[in-house]
Parts: sequence; structure tokens; C-alpha cells
Amino acid sequence: MTSKAIFIPYFGKFNEFFKIFLSSCSYNHDYTFFIFTNDKTDFDYPSNCNVKYIEFEDFRKIIQEHFDFKISLKRPYKICDFRPCFGDVFADLIKDFDYWGFCDVDVVLGKLSDFYTDELLLKFDRISDSGHFSLFKNNSIMRKAYKMYSKKSYYYKEVFCNDGTFAFDEWGMNKGFNRLLIENGFKIFYNPILFSDIRIDKYGLRTTREVYDLPESAKKERAKKHIIFSFENGVLLQHFLNKGKAYFSPESYLHLQKRSMVIKTQSLSKFVIVPPNIICDYPNKIDEAFLKQIKEKFFYFNYLKIRYHNFLKKIKNKCK
Repeated sequence: MTSKAIFIPYFGKFNEFFKIFLSSCSYNHDYTFFIFTNDKTDFDYPSNCNVKYIEFEDFRKIIQEHFDFKISLKRPYKICDFRPCFGDVFADLIKDFDYWGFCDVDVVLGKLSDFYTDELLLKFDRISDSGHFSLFKNNSIMRKAYKMYSKKSYYYKEVFCNDGTFAFDEWGMNKGFNRLLIENGFKIFYNPILFSDIRIDKYGLRTTREVYDLPESAKKERAKKHIIFSFENGVLLQHFLNKGKAYFSPESYLHLQKRSMVIKTQSLSKFVIVPPNIICDYPNKIDEAFLKQIKEKFFYFNYLKIRYHNFLKKIKNKCK
């Protein structure tokens, strides 16, 4: 099995959900997670998590030392734009790995290699087009691919020298790193979508596959009702009703963007996730009767808060 290195820079306090994330990391033995953080809370880090305690300014200096021009990295959120250069900047750390990448910490990982198999990895240069999880071949071309040029994408110096956020690690107004790779002949795997990215505008745990997956897959996703997720010893499943009958399907990982999760279970190895943001004890049985109790059609007031805060950020940025 191939080896993979995942970079996770995070500055500030981890929330309680981080324990869930770490638990899910522990079942992916072919992955090593390099975590850069200034949070020295005594978490129970799995053996495949390599933690480096570092202040944000010192992390910024590591990035800056790699370039002969002045970068703009004034706040942690801007790190996302620098993710495509991690393979280059931290080349010494990943010299013994076959692949490198990055991921967010608001995810629950399933058994990743059941989905992103060695056979699949060999066919593509980038696996997943998303910032919440991505893998790249560990070769000199991919480590330095962010420096390539394309008329249809951002140039890395423009991104690295600017205070703004470009979503350069993803699509970035269709001008991000994905566009740069495609224009330069690299292959990206992103369909069918093998993960569940939860929509931020819904009370229920509906996924963005409804919109962005291949047409037939998207149609099947829209037909699902009363969705929940279960995690048991590394196995992540999506449970749902379709025409009144209960089904389940395995997932590579679950992305819970912008949901402040409430943890009501003591177990980190066996639990269920139910709408809108509850992690609770595993029930005796997940069947039709249990799923019919799951409410998903309430209005999600948290979405209004998200839109409101985003609106305030735009106003502040324009004022600046």
C-alpha cells in the first residue's frame, strides 16, 4: 500500500470536534498527518499524527524563507492559498512518501484507501479537487506545479503577494490551482464524488452531490430522505430512506463545513451524526422506524447567520 502525507496547519484553539477527527485519522494507517499548531492541549494523538507545536508567525517564516519575494500571509485563513506549495516547501518531510496532500479538521474520515485506491491514484495527478481533502503524486513536477503559468488561471505570485483570499487550493472563481493543472495537461479525479460534503443551507444532512455530482449520481442523491451518518471503528456510512425503505452506503469522508457540532457521546469510535449538528450514541438499530424520526425539513437558522457574517466581511473588505 502506498504512503500518504497530509499537511494540517491550524492556529488557535481546536474545538471538541477535533477529538472526533483524530479518532477517524487513527484508522487510516497508510496516512501520516503532519499537524502544525500552537494549541498545546493534551489531545490523545494517534501514532500516525506528527504534531509540531509552532506559532503562526514562525510558520509564516518557514513559507517566506522558500521564496525570494515578500509573501502576504497575515492571518491563518490565508494559509489555504499556500496549500499547493506545501509539497515544495516541506519536500524534506515527504521524501519517503508516495503522495502528499492536505485536509481540513471539520471532517470525519472513513477508510480512505477503500475509495482512493492505489489503482485510482496511479491514474491521476490530483485526487479530489477540494480543499477539505486532496492528494497529489509526490514527484518534482507536482511539487512545483503551482509555479506553472496559464492565461486562464491565477499566477502564484499574484496570489502569494496579495492580502485577499483566492481559494487557490481549489477552483477559485475557476482560476485556482485546479484550472492551472487542467490547462497544463494534468489529470484530476473529482467525479463521481466519493465523499459527503454537507450543504450549509439545509437543516438536514443533505450533500452537495445533489448539485455537483454526475447527473445520474446527483439524481440518486436527491431521492434520499432522512439522512444520517454512522461511524464504527473507522467505517463511515450514510444511512437514508428511499421510497420508505432503509439503505446505507459507505463514504470516504464527511465534511461538516460551518456546523458547530454538539457532542453527546462518550465514544470516539462508535457514534451517529444526526441533523442538524448532533453527534450521539449509536442506536440499537438503524432501520426504517429509526430513520423516519429524523427531521430534516426545518428551516436552518444557522444559514442566516452564515450569510449575515459573510455580508459583514464583504463590507469590511470593501471599506479597507
